[in-house]
Amino acid sequence: MRGKILIRDVSILMAHWLYSERQRRRELADRERGAEDNMGGILGDIFEESEKKRQKRRMEELEKEIEELKTELEEVKEEQKKREEELEKRIKELEEELKRRDPFYDAERRLIEIMRMGSGKYFPIRIPHEIDKKLEEIAREKGYKKSEIAKLILDMGIRIHDNKDATAISHL
Repeated sequence: MRGKILIRDVSILMAHWLYSERQRRRELADRERGAEDNMGGILGDIFEESEKKRQKRRMEELEKEIEELKTELEEVKEEQKKREEELEKRIKELEEELKRRDPFYDAERRLIEIMRMGSGKYFPIRIPHEIDKKLEEIAREKGYKKSEIAKLILDMGIRIHDNKDATAISHL
């Protein structure tokens, strides 16, 4: 019987030891998990703060980049305006050069100047506007430019002495 008691006592002791060992391991595991949770919490807080700082820096960088792009855009617009003005100026210069070299333009200009003078030297016309309208009509009918007809008139040396002769222009 003594052997049975001994085995039974040993088995109780072993069961108790196993139970206490399991309990100890559970407590250790709980402590480790708790420490990990706490470390996770601390590390998480640190990570969140660093993430916030990183995002804030990135936002500041983006805002700075936006400002740089806006100023660059304004500079490009100013340069484009200057370029447009230069091109417009050059176009006007070329148009003036073309007009100076165009014989019809020159003739039309001279005819208009003579009509405006009203000196009686070439065109003693009471209403120069009538002649201008007549030139436009002729130009439309014949398919010429008004300046071409004015040049023909000047080349032919036609002198109009009264309004009746103005109608003679329409027979050109």
